[in-house]
Amino acid sequence: MGLGVVTGLSLPVMKMSNLQKSAEFLYDLLETTQTDIKTYKFGPTIQGAYKLTPKLSSYATFGFGYQTGEMKNEWFRSSIDIDGSFQALDLGVSYIPFTKHDRLKITLGYNYKSWEMDDIEVDMFNIFKVSTFGTLKNDFSTNYFYLGAAYRF
Repeated sequence: MGLGVVTGLSLPVMKMSNLQKSAEFLYDLLETTQTDIKTYKFGPTIQGAYKLTPKLSSYATFGFGYQTGEMKNEWFRSSIDIDGSFQALDLGVSYIPFTKHDRLKITLGYNYKSWEMDDIEVDMFNIFKVSTFGTLKNDFSTNYFYLGAAYRF
């Protein structure tokens, strides 16, 4: 069993060129625009594993905390700021087929992640600002099952 801290940072940049298909009237004015996206998260996590047999173990990780995001486009002088919370859960089993040579491990598990947005603030053209604090909630979530194999050299 263990306790830890979940942190995260993402800094993708979207560059779009040839906006002709989506905005024909902007194409003459704008060949390329850049949108910067930043997200940060921070919170506690708890992890545990239990050896069921010499070859089979189960494991679980749960984390939650604060997450914020920002998206800016300088050309349009617009931005979106999002504050909320995240949750993450990972459950699984791992199997070591050869106990003498424990370099190979096979895992089977389930993963769930969510980001619930509590406050969304939109600034358009540095003129119009809207905040949805408490009036609008939105969330992103993903969940999937996975099968993996690892070999330790």
